[in-house]
Amino acid sequence: MITILKHKYIFYVGLFLLMIALVVIIVVVVLPLTDDKSLSNKIDLRQQKWFGNAICYSPFRPGQDPNLKIYPTQQQITEDLKILQKNWHLIRTYSCDKSTKDILEIIHRHKIDIKVMLGVWLEQWPENKEQNIEEIKECIKFAKKYEDIVIAISVGNEILAKWSTHKVPSEQVIKYIKMVKAKLSIPVTVAEDYSALIPEKNLLQEVDFITVHIYPFWSMVNINKSMEMTIKYLQEITKELPAGKSIVIGEAGWATYTALKKSEANVLPQSASEKNQRRYFIQLNDWAKKNNITVFFFEAFDEPWKGEGFEGNWGLFTSNRKPKLAIKEWYPELK
Repeated sequence: MITILKHKYIFYVGLFLLMIALVVIIVVVVLPLTDDKSLSNKIDLRQQKWFGNAICYSPFRPGQDPNLKIYPTQQQITEDLKILQKNWHLIRTYSCDKSTKDILEIIHRHKIDIKVMLGVWLEQWPENKEQNIEEIKECIKFAKKYEDIVIAISVGNEILAKWSTHKVPSEQVIKYIKMVKAKLSIPVTVAEDYSALIPEKNLLQEVDFITVHIYPFWSMVNINKSMEMTIKYLQEITKELPAGKSIVIGEAGWATYTALKKSEANVLPQSASEKNQRRYFIQLNDWAKKNNITVFFFEAFDEPWKGEGFEGNWGLFTSNRKPKLAIKEWYPELK
């Protein structure tokens, strides 16, 4: 009898210890794997969720220029992606040129935990309609080849706004969207200034989710009211959303510098600073997480090819890949 009780005691003690071990495994191993980065395996922007940190990425460094077809090397892009993967697992690209092909290939080759919202760059219509068709075909090819990386496609970038330099009529954009949908099963969107989307009822119905650009900076809003205005702009477009459509902020950011001494678009040079960028970056990210909105912060790195004004100085990193004030504590090794 004593022997039987002893064996039962050993059995239950062993079972208890096994349960403790399982709990430890779950806490130490499994739960860390379900952090923000693991979300990259299940991103669906049709869901109104915060899918972790997201950022706009263009890889062009000093002396490089997409308009001149002077592209970064694969080594340079690899360096960028390894920097970004530390804190971002979702990036947005803008065209299907050689640099984007390299980005996707490198993510695949090195098994980098980054997913991509792939951009189709549309030029002025109808002058460039053949070029636009070729761009769409190339993006479809990329999305099919890297279906484990590309989680959505944005057909066009700021093509509807009245100030756009490469406008495409919304009726034509809808035709392009249908072309992409006919070939792919991933979500399709259009990235546009929030105000330009408000009257586009048919277009809002056609996309799978809404992607808006919001810039208090360009609206000459003081940094103290930047988040207040961001929320106001988002509410204006949200009221127009078709039932069931999610919304993503495809661009929002703050410029840090301009070499020009006069105002640009009535924005004073002193509005641009690393201090203001840091404040907006932190406040926007905190708000987005609490409100289940994915935000692609604009942008990863400064782009000198855009000129010496505000346009070239929106990066969280300099063009030499040094972190600015907003993220210095994230990258002590790059100081």
